[in-house]
Amino acid sequence: MIIDAHGHYGYDYVFHCEFTLESHLKKMEKHGVNITILQPGETHYLEDAKREHDAIFRAVKEHPGRFYGMANPAPHLRDADYNDEIKRCVQELGFVGIKLNTCASATGPGSKDGRRVFEQAAAHNIPVMVHTGAGPFAHPCMLAGVARQYPAVKIVMAHAGGNTHGCEVPLVMDLCPNVYVESSGGAAETLRQACRRDEGRRVMFGCDHAGRFESERAKIVGFKLGDAVTQRVLGQTAKDVFALA
Repeated sequence: MIIDAHGHYGYDYVFHCEFTLESHLKKMEKHGVNITILQPGETHYLEDAKREHDAIFRAVKEHPGRFYGMANPAPHLRDADYNDEIKRCVQELGFVGIKLNTCASATGPGSKDGRRVFEQAAAHNIPVMVHTGAGPFAHPCMLAGVARQYPAVKIVMAHAGGNTHGCEVPLVMDLCPNVYVESSGGAAETLRQACRRDEGRRVMFGCDHAGRFESERAKIVGFKLGDAVTQRVLGQTAKDVFALA
């Protein structure tokens, strides 16, 4: 089983790019990807987030068992608007996680708006995927405090700290057993070390962009960690963390 835990669908209002469903369907058909978890691009306003969440819901319904949804409303929305949209996504649309893009939204995980994301995840018993990498808000080490504050929330470090802050990933994993790693854009040595912890049970495969599948998969397969660990990283970890059917 191959699960792409990090796929975008819709228009990104911060980076001004369009992510299409067709690109994911092509990736899945060509490379034998069983499931893709779709999340919107970054939005500023509630109506944009709702529209993109609804589009993901339609994709899930049109392709049962192939797509799941992850909510991504702007974390600086008013409390009631943010909380209500998360509730709608989980209870009405069946979404399986929440995304916090620390970089695009300029939101520290431990800030007031950042903590609200984890509070909602705890309330609905779903994981949070957090953008990690360069920048003042995205350092992996900034997750340690909230991960310990919300030990029941599974937290996924998207991009494994990127090419600049991967050295912090092993420390956070050691301090926080509820923290996991998503592989897209991660440095090879960081991912290799992470895969060796817990025999791959805390690392999940992701592409971020559908066109990156081959290069992202090559990193994981190239580690030659053995079939069992490789299969956990490529599919089983995401299935377990997001409780996919």
